Amino acid sequence: MFMASIINLYDIRLETMIQKGSTVICFGLLGVLPIGLIVSLFTIRKFRASGMIGSEEFEKKYKELTMEGEGSRSLIQDNWKVITLFRWSFTSILLVILRQYPQFQMMILLFTSICF
Repeated sequence: MFMASIINLYDIRLETMIQKGSTVICFGLLGVLPIGLIVSLFTIRKFRASGMIGSEEFEKKYKELTMEGEGSRSLIQDNWKVITLFRWSFTSILLVILRQYPQFQMMILLFTSICF
């Protein structure tokens, strides 16, 4: 959804009512999806600060946000899925914005692959 929204906004057309509606939906998605990632990050941070990361309440509600397995205590391990979603978002933006410059895409993607 994120990549489709970016592609649609890269080539905005407001000629018909459907194109206008599509553009409004894309702006909405591009506003909601990053907010969801940030809320997920702060939710994990809140539970980590209170020491409730492994609690039953956390596991019941937010198990899908963290890596599975016993002893989930490192900061990176707790936030790995959210970090991965941020990376995918960055990759999507990069592929759409630099679509006419594949050399730059490859260099930046190689760099991010090494870093993450």
